Amino acid sequence: MIIVLLAAAAISGVVGYMSSEGFTDAVIILAIVILNACIGVAQEVKAEKSLEALEKMAAPHCKVVRIRRGAGHRITRTCSGRCGSA
Repeated sequence: MIIVLLAAAAISGVVGYMSSEGFTDAVIILAIVILNACIGVAQEVKAEKSLEALEKMAAPHCKVVRIRRGAGHRITRTCSGRCGSA
């Protein structure tokens, strides 16, 4: 989409120059492209901060307790990562 807008700005600039109408349309299109880029960067930063906050809330360590039937043993194991496979 940005490439299409940049091409439109270039064509509009060339046509405006050739017909002596000025670069108003090209400048407006370029301003929209720059605004779009700024909004995209802001959204990306916000998404990265949200992901970091979610990673902090996640529990990377867990404690698994298993009791063997009949033997009376209690096994405690600490694992990191995927605790469901421990």
